[in-house]
Amino acid sequence: DSVRLENCLRSLALEKCPNLRNFLCLLHIDISRPKFDFKPPSRTLTSRGKPIRKLNFDLDERAVSVPLATPKETATTQLIEMYKSNDQKVLSIMPEGKLDHRSPLKARTKPTQWTYPLLIETPVIAQMIDLMVEGFRANWEQMINQNKSLEQREIHWCILIDNSGSMSIHRNAIYESLVVLMEFLRKLESKFAVARFGGRTNQKILKNMDDLFTNQDGQYVLEALTFDEGTYPATGLARVADLVFPRDKLRSSSDIIVHQCVVMITDGLTQEREDTTYTGTTDKYGLDLGILFIETGEAETSEVLLEYLKNVTNVKIKSDKMHDLPHLMPQLLHQMTKKCLEKAIKKKQEFIPLSTIQVVVPSYDGTIPVPSKLEIEKFKYSSFNPSSYVISSPTAIIPNLALVQASLPNYLSSTTEFTNCASSAISELRKYYQTLNTETAIIETEKAWLNEEHRFSALIDDVSTVLGDVVFPFNKFTRRRAALHGSSLYMPGVIKAMTSEWNYKKIFGVKLAGGKRDHTVCLVIDVSTSMFGTLAMGTLEGLVVLIAALQKIAIDNFSIVIFGRNVRLIKTNEQRWDALSIYTLMQQLRFDLDEGTRDADGIEVAIDLLGQYSTRGEKKIFIVTDGYTSCGTHLAKVQRRADENSIDVVAMAIGLDQTNLKNVYKRYFQCATVYGLPKAFRALFENETQLTSSDWSQKRILDEVEASRKQLQHLFHAVESEKIFESMITELADHRDMKLLTNAAVSVDLSVDICFCLDCTGSMSRWIAAMKAQMHEIITGIRKQIDKKYPQLKLKVKLRFAIVGYRDVRDNPRFFNCDFKDQTNEVIQFLETLTASGGDDLPEDVLGALHTCLKLPGWKAKHARFIIVITDAPGHGELNDKLKDDYPQGVGVHTLNEICERLLMKDHETELLFYCMNERTTKKMTNAFQNYYAKQRDKTDKRCVVIYPFKDNEPATQSFHFVFVLDGSVSMAHHWTALLQAYAGFIQVRKRNQGEGDIFSVVQFSDEGRIEYEQKDARNARTSIEQWRHSTNYCAGLAKAEEVIERDSSNSPIIMIFMSDGKDRSEGNPTKLVRDLRNKYAAKHNFICHTVAFGAAIAGDQNSLALLKNMATAGAGDAHMALDDKSLKLKFVEIATNNKTTAELVESFSKTLSREISNQIVADFL
Repeated sequence: DSVRLENCLRSLALEKCPNLRNFLCLLHIDISRPKFDFKPPSRTLTSRGKPIRKLNFDLDERAVSVPLATPKETATTQLIEMYKSNDQKVLSIMPEGKLDHRSPLKARTKPTQWTYPLLIETPVIAQMIDLMVEGFRANWEQMINQNKSLEQREIHWCILIDNSGSMSIHRNAIYESLVVLMEFLRKLESKFAVARFGGRTNQKILKNMDDLFTNQDGQYVLEALTFDEGTYPATGLARVADLVFPRDKLRSSSDIIVHQCVVMITDGLTQEREDTTYTGTTDKYGLDLGILFIETGEAETSEVLLEYLKNVTNVKIKSDKMHDLPHLMPQLLHQMTKKCLEKAIKKKQEFIPLSTIQVVVPSYDGTIPVPSKLEIEKFKYSSFNPSSYVISSPTAIIPNLALVQASLPNYLSSTTEFTNCASSAISELRKYYQTLNTETAIIETEKAWLNEEHRFSALIDDVSTVLGDVVFPFNKFTRRRAALHGSSLYMPGVIKAMTSEWNYKKIFGVKLAGGKRDHTVCLVIDVSTSMFGTLAMGTLEGLVVLIAALQKIAIDNFSIVIFGRNVRLIKTNEQRWDALSIYTLMQQLRFDLDEGTRDADGIEVAIDLLGQYSTRGEKKIFIVTDGYTSCGTHLAKVQRRADENSIDVVAMAIGLDQTNLKNVYKRYFQCATVYGLPKAFRALFENETQLTSSDWSQKRILDEVEASRKQLQHLFHAVESEKIFESMITELADHRDMKLLTNAAVSVDLSVDICFCLDCTGSMSRWIAAMKAQMHEIITGIRKQIDKKYPQLKLKVKLRFAIVGYRDVRDNPRFFNCDFKDQTNEVIQFLETLTASGGDDLPEDVLGALHTCLKLPGWKAKHARFIIVITDAPGHGELNDKLKDDYPQGVGVHTLNEICERLLMKDHETELLFYCMNERTTKKMTNAFQNYYAKQRDKTDKRCVVIYPFKDNEPATQSFHFVFVLDGSVSMAHHWTALLQAYAGFIQVRKRNQGEGDIFSVVQFSDEGRIEYEQKDARNARTSIEQWRHSTNYCAGLAKAEEVIERDSSNSPIIMIFMSDGKDRSEGNPTKLVRDLRNKYAAKHNFICHTVAFGAAIAGDQNSLALLKNMATAGAGDAHMALDDKSLKLKFVEIATNNKTTAELVESFSKTLSREISNQIVADFL
């Protein structure tokens, strides 16, 4: 019968970047990731006459075997492998400050129908709860018996729920698990708290430990789950435990031992996997942790966490097999409580005398209402066999009595008053009734009670007959009759004997006629929250019938005691049963206020009350309860004390809900409805051996259960889409401008603002060109990446983009702004206007650019905010490492701390992503931003992520090697000076646009080729070159260019500019030569060839133009046309300004950037 442990929260971080492990560690991945109380509702969703719920004897395993439909599953194997392959385990970091208790619930409007009550009254949920309660109670009693534990024990629970985006695919399974678990704990009358965790600083208490759990709380807990956060389970456990189980609050007392347990519900995907981060918290607060893993049918996501938490108690359930829940959940809880008990049993426990029970006397101030007729109607239920029942065995003994034998003598011989009934409670009750006046509310309550008596008049007759026959027979007679023996003569008998010559012998008189009953009764009534449901309605109706039946057989000597978290005295034999006592009783018959079942204390009070009265007849205690005691084995002692005082204790329950009477009471019965009372009383008191009536409900209604499962899907959808506590959920969401809504399948509505901050200085020319060419692919790539990560979530992601271009301090203009646009085309059109130029020194005004981004007026998203800095250079001053900097002390307007504080302003926190082309030059700057963000980890989940798409020795990060292949033929004689001026202008543009690291080579060709110079920097590159003035041989120039390229040992990108004004006179194939160069040097140098056709003559030669175009195409470059000297100079400036990189790098750039942006969105918000 040993079972395992319980639900625990897990979290997840969907960062799918296996090729970027070195930066994932910096991400601290979050995860891939809504007072007026009301009375318990109707227990039926079906038409009158149809059963809605069955007892444990009537449970059908198939009734919970129909799995609840879950959203379409997709493989998560890659995700699991990503977590396993990533060695990073993030340690829990305890944020500063404490959590707040949940504030009182405030509904936006008073709803006509609450969803949560409908959920718990569906048959499939109700049966799950019954199965769990039955299994857990049996195991608990078995453990207590095996360990011979005498102490009274309580377990305080905390349910911790993973609110990460990956859990949204298990939404219905989580709802079902939560409803069943919360109602299970309500049935057990255990104190429990509920909390959710997501981001590092975003844990929320959904239900306070010391608050009574109501249906309103249940509704709020389900609505508060948005599944749109990251995942920090270890941090969440630590922060929630600090509030729910504070070390400075002593919960155990001399007579009650309190155990503290946390059930975490999660899928197991998280970066917080270090075992010590969990055990440190459980050891510090004395907790027992159990985890309920919810997984898809395809993947065991729990293994990601269990690989490191090898000793944690856990169970796993598949979201498509929720019919296993009532079996797996008790296993989890059992293993957890078993650990608790084993640890506690190690400590020697001594007998501690119980203190006197303080009985509470009602008070009346006119403000406490009694349940209205409408509220009582909500309790109504129906049963397939209304008169069915079960009774105890006539040979039964007091359960658990053997466990208390050692302490029983001390208890029975105690000289301390068991209760304060005799000393004060009875007199206080007398004063209460003396001061109570008959008012309208009291009269109305009496009328309602009498109406119920009239409704059950026939049943009252039947019950009174049975009570009179077998329970309370006549034991007092008032009229004398003739008898053979006696203490006095009976004169009519004497006369008859004399006249019959003494053949008639009955001459004595004995009182044998005019029978009366001299018995006394105490009704002890359980009003704890575990009675919620059919037992509550059965109790209300049963009291009406039983009290009326007692009165009908002239037993007016009855007392009434009520118990829940304490014991209340309602009526003694002194008070008449009238309007005042009816009102006092009804005022206390609430089943939604008392956590705790002090049944043993209630019986103690009843024994003391019955001891006050002398009677020649029976003394009986009828305790109306479900048997779920909070008093442990003390209940066995109290029943033994009743036996010692010749008091018969009979436990009774009326309703279809699961009870625990068999395990704690010697004599008991349970009937399906109040109409089973006559048969149940007769069977019990005539000591029948048939313990279950033949008509006890055995009918299984599978159609109803299947229908209820279909209805669950509708109700779960209602929880998501019809938020009663919408305003509070908005506050819970930390003002996030996003939500998760579900129709038939889960869909996400996510609003994200993304601002591109682009370095537009000269060194970025190739990447600006890439941005222009690939912006559409980048934007659509973000969406595709998210869809790829979460194909099961039909994501509706609203992406808004802005662009801030920046140059350096002395450039004019310095900034170029395009505020946030909903239409992508507008952003792309603005980007087309940007050009790369200027920059002067290497550092740029990065802080000024971030300031410009932050002050854009179009920011809308308050939480999903991204700034993506694309640059190859650091900022001025403190942001660079001894580079040539015209502003070594900084620009003076903005500082790193000031900008970072604004980036992390509360409710406007912004994710910062650096996409740096040059790691060496930007390392100090990116480290500074990352260190600042890291220091704020206890206050925010936001991160600064740095991506270096290229290594320092890759061509994409190197300065350019420009190889000019210039036509020196005779036809260029009149334009040679203009050509050299264009070349000199090219060098000046490169120097002005931060191309000081560039190198230059010049090849001149005519009928032969000649290398004028090679690999000279801008300062040493000659602009004075003597012209050859011969014919035109393209192949000769290309051959010399290959020699130059061959001798370049660096990894610099090579840009070849081939310029000619005439027809090729060679016999070779220049296009093939360029293609060969491209194939040979593309990998090492990202070789590109541009061509320039110059002059009017070549413009009219279509063959030559075609040849130059084909050469450019073969070299992955562009073909240019310049008709005159001026346009030639402009073309050289254009090429110098807008350098083109290879198609492969452009594609890599766009894919990497879109992937990383989508990773950040997924990690932080899903």
